[in-house]
Amino acid sequence: MRRLDWTGKVATCAVFVCAAIETHTLVDRSRGEPRNLGIRRYVLGEIYEGYRVEERFWVKADGLSSVTIYPRPAAPAPTGNVMISLYDVTDDRARLAVRQVSVPTAELSGADSLTLRFPPQRSVYREYVLEVSVVDGSDGQGIGLLATRGAMSTDTYRRFVNGRLQFGNLAFKTTVDGATSNFGSIASQLAERGVPGARFVLALVLMLKSAALWFIIRAVARSADDSTLEAQTPPSLPA
Repeated sequence: MRRLDWTGKVATCAVFVCAAIETHTLVDRSRGEPRNLGIRRYVLGEIYEGYRVEERFWVKADGLSSVTIYPRPAAPAPTGNVMISLYDVTDDRARLAVRQVSVPTAELSGADSLTLRFPPQRSVYREYVLEVSVVDGSDGQGIGLLATRGAMSTDTYRRFVNGRLQFGNLAFKTTVDGATSNFGSIASQLAERGVPGARFVLALVLMLKSAALWFIIRAVARSADDSTLEAQTPPSLPA
C-alpha cells in the first residue's frame, strides 16, 4: 500500500507542476498586449526639464486602450509638471497624437502608478511611442521612473533618452481589448479548421493529456520501485 501511495504522489506532483506551467503559458496575452514588468528592476535616474524619455513598442492586436507607467520619487521636493504623451509613430513622418496629460511632479512622485486611458485604437501591428518629460522642474527637483533590464527584446521595446537609444526599458503595461491568450489563439485556429466546440475540445485534450501523463509517470515510478525491491531481496539459502 505504501508503494502505491508513493508512486501516486510522485505522479500527482509531476502532473501538477506541468499543469501549472502550461496554464501560465496558455493564459499569457503578451503576444498582442505588450508589457514589460521584468524581474531586474531599477529606478531610472532623475528626469527634469531638458530630459525626455521615450519608450517605443509594437502592438499586435486591435483595441489598445491604456498604458500604465510606474513613477518613483527622485527628489525630496519635486517641482513643475510631468508631461506624458502617447503617439502613433508607425509613419514617423506623420506621428499621430493619441493622448497627452500633464500631472504635477509632486503628485506623480507619490503615486505607485499612472495609467493613461484613451478610446480603443486600431492598433494591430502599429508602433507607438510613450514620451515622458518634465516642465519647469530643475535639476534635483525631478522624478524617477521604474525600469527593467534584459526582460524584453529590443526589437519590440526600445527606450530613448533625448533621442539616444539606451539599454533597458521602462516598466510598463498596456490593455488591448482585442488581445487573445495563447489558449484562445489555439482554439481559434482549431475553429478555422472546422473543429466544432474548439474551446471545449482543446480543454478536453489538455485534461486527457494530463491524465495520460499521470498514468505514465506512475507506471514508471512503480517499475523503478519494483526493480529496487528485487535488487534488495536476499538470495534464498540452500536447503
